[in-house]
Formats: sequence, C-alpha cells, structure tokens
Amino acid sequence: MGTKLSKWLGMLGLSVSANLWAVSVGESLPVVEDLADLEEIRFEGGDIHYASAQPGDLQGKVLSIYHLAPRIGIDLLHKPFFDELRKQDFPEGRFQGVTIANMDEAAWGTSGLVKSKFEENVKENPGARFMLDDDSKLRDAWNLKKNGAVVILVDAKGKILAIKEGEVKPEEVEPLLALIRAQF
Repeated sequence: MGTKLSKWLGMLGLSVSANLWAVSVGESLPVVEDLADLEEIRFEGGDIHYASAQPGDLQGKVLSIYHLAPRIGIDLLHKPFFDELRKQDFPEGRFQGVTIANMDEAAWGTSGLVKSKFEENVKENPGARFMLDDDSKLRDAWNLKKNGAVVILVDAKGKILAIKEGEVKPEEVEPLLALIRAQF
C-alpha cells in the first residue's frame, strides 16, 4: 500500500477495535445464516418488485455496503461519498453497491415512506442493490450501533477494507474511493 494511501487511512482513523463491532478491518464480514426476512427491491421490466434478497450472488465482488437506520436526513451523512462513487467506472460485474435499511429502526408510521424512497433510488441507480431488513438481523449480527449509518467496504474475498461510521466528510471521500480502486 502506498505511503499516501496509508497516510490517508491514518488520518481517517478507518480501523476499529474488535470490541466495538463484530466487524473489524482486515477480518471477514460475518455471515448471517438466516436472511429469510431480508427483502430486496428490484426494478425489472419497468416495474418495482419485492423479492427475498439473494446476497450469495454478491460473493466475489468488491462491495460498498451502506447500512442505515432510515431516519430523515440520514442519507446526507454520506452524500459526498455516494455522489463520487456514482461517477466511478469500476469493472463491470466486479463491484457492487448495497444499501440496507434497518426497517426495525424506522420512525413509527414511516416505513411506507422509506420503501417509497428506496423505490425511487432503485430506479435512479439500477446498478445498485437496495435491501430492507425488517428484524435488525444484520445490525445485530454485525453489532452496529442503533439509529446509525455506516459504510463498510469489503474486498472480493469478503475481507473488510474500511468501516466509516457517521458522516463521511468531503476530505474522507477520496481515501475511501482509493481503497476500492486498489482492488482492481
């Protein structure tokens, strides 16, 4: 890893202690066995469809996972990162963006609004994957903080490259993108 990239990572504090989360940089992303309730929103043939998520087809791809509690304005925490991520030209079939809304944390009475917003996002970002976790299975398995938002970058072998909780500041965007680009 180049010294410039190492310096960026050090400045960002992108590594975490294993006692904070079940996910740690350099470790494998924990596998969650029972994902029967994980829904995926798909846009096929001009229509929105809800189906059981098939996360197995993400294996072997570099991933940018965005796990969030669906709250008003939470998407703004990572907007600079996602705006730049959409501009990237990663090798087709080797990179996948995945957004997971922890529906168990949606404010009372807002789940329909959250699903509607995700449906819009599916149409606007056909290459990305959008999933709904109704029972907090992924948040709990990965021991993520409640009511938060986190970006987890994972290499094609399932090893965690970076974890960024909370706001991604503009100066943190390029180091995260550089980690992804370094995988190709």
